[in-house]
Amino acid sequence: NRMIAAKNILQRLRNHRTHLGLTQHETAKSIYKLVGKKISQTLVSRFETNQLHPKNTMNLMPEMEEWIRKTRLEYQSLK
Repeated sequence: NRMIAAKNILQRLRNHRTHLGLTQHETAKSIYKLVGKKISQTLVSRFETNQLHPKNTMNLMPEMEEWIRKTRLEYQSLK
């Protein structure tokens, strides 16, 4: 189910961001740097709290997944 997948990524993004100690603003800048998608702190907030239209959430999911994957790899390489 696509909505279950969406809720999963919302939680994973927030958990991953806070685990890294990043603010939503820092996360937005990092997404632009690592994924090339320019987004705002407000969009990160609305994504994490499921306040976007479902279509917009679905459209952002690939970039958010990519950012989680890239930062997880980057974080692990620093350990």
